[in-house]
Amino acid sequence: MKNSFSEMRKYSSQTVMATQSLTSFGRHKPRPAFQDWIERLNKNDRLPRGRFFAGKKPGRRLAIFDEI
Repeated sequence: MKNSFSEMRKYSSQTVMATQSLTSFGRHKPRPAFQDWIERLNKNDRLPRGRFFAGKKPGRRLAIFDEI
């Protein structure tokens, strides 16, 4: 740890201390039923009204798999 701080000073880096609370992790709750609804629609379909659907686009999400 002490060695890493000396390495950081060599490149003019600054350290930042941050703390997180457990409540920060609970803010984003997944909604699998709504996500499934969005993926079942076609690209030209209209989404239902509601706060979950605001700003979303209908249709399947683009999935890219990189296999070596």
